[in-house]
Amino acid sequence: MNKFLLLASISLLASSSSGLLAEEPLTIQVPPAVKKTLEREAAGGPLLDFSRGDCDGKTVYDATIKIDGKEYSVRVDANGKLDRIDLKDQACDESEPTLDKFPEAVKNSLLKFASGNEIKEVEKCTQKTSFTAKILQDGQKFRITVDETGRLVSKERVDE
Repeated sequence: MNKFLLLASISLLASSSSGLLAEEPLTIQVPPAVKKTLEREAAGGPLLDFSRGDCDGKTVYDATIKIDGKEYSVRVDANGKLDRIDLKDQACDESEPTLDKFPEAVKNSLLKFASGNEIKEVEKCTQKTSFTAKILQDGQKFRITVDETGRLVSKERVDE
């Protein structure tokens, strides 16, 4: 497989001969299709973080990119197919709310969906109004969600 070297915006601290720490760029090998997808989605914005990992036995590449001043988490498979993009600063209540503090209609709905099973975790997100559309891009289907200002909230590959 042809691979190229991607100079990520990650720095590796290494000792120099004088014993002082110096920053040296870390080079990561990724398939050209992954680079192409990340460049397309970043639309000229910077790559803030990058890693290669494993998800369900398959190699995936996770990155943080900045678009229009907002940070997004991106996941791309080894073939360069975009899996998803998510806005990182979703406003969620970090105080670990309990189900009994939710409105009655919300509580009843969640209990109904749980069908008698234990609800392990709940969170309250104060997200603005959003709009979702399904699109076809480069032969792949995506579900795109934008907020009321048109800012991307999420982009998820849909396998139908």
